[in-house]
Amino acid sequence: MRCSSRKRRCFDLALAVQLGWVVASAGLVRAQPGEPPDYVEAMEAAQREFSAAHFDAAVAEFSRADRVWSSARSQLGLGRSEFELRNYVRAIDHLKLALRSQVQPLDERTRPLAEGLLKLAERSVGRFTIESNSSEVSVSVDGDPVALLGDRKLMLNPGSRLLEVG
Repeated sequence: MRCSSRKRRCFDLALAVQLGWVVASAGLVRAQPGEPPDYVEAMEAAQREFSAAHFDAAVAEFSRADRVWSSARSQLGLGRSEFELRNYVRAIDHLKLALRSQVQPLDERTRPLAEGLLKLAERSVGRFTIESNSSEVSVSVDGDPVALLGDRKLMLNPGSRLLEVG
C-alpha cells in the first residue's frame, strides 16, 4: 500500500482493517466463574445482535448486561455498538469506562480494540467550548437542553446541528 501523500488516510485504513480483524475474531465470549446467569445471558444475546449488525438491539442487550453487573466487557460492548451507530459521544464515554473498569478488566486482545476505537471516536466529534461573562448559561442542541460540565465543553456527533446559547 502506497501512503506517501495520504499518510493519514492510509493510517486510518490500516487501523480500521486491524480493528476489523480484532472485532471479527472476538466472537462470543465464554462465561467466566462468578458471573451472574442473567449477565451471561444478556452478554450472549448482545454478542449475537452485534454479530448480526443489529446495533440498536446490541445496545439494549449490553445495557441489560451492564445493569446486572457493570464490567469492562459490557462497557466495551456498549462502546463498540454506539460507535457502529455513529453515536461517537456515547461511544467515547463507554470506551473510557471500559478502559478504567477493574471488573473483568480488558485483556491484551480487547484493550487495543478499545483504545483504537476511542481514538477514532474522539477524532469524529465536534468540540465546542462555551465562553460567557455570565455564570449561568443555557445551551440547547437541536432544541433539547444540554447540561454543560464545569469546563463548559460540549462534544457533538457529526452532522448539522442547531446550537443555541443564552
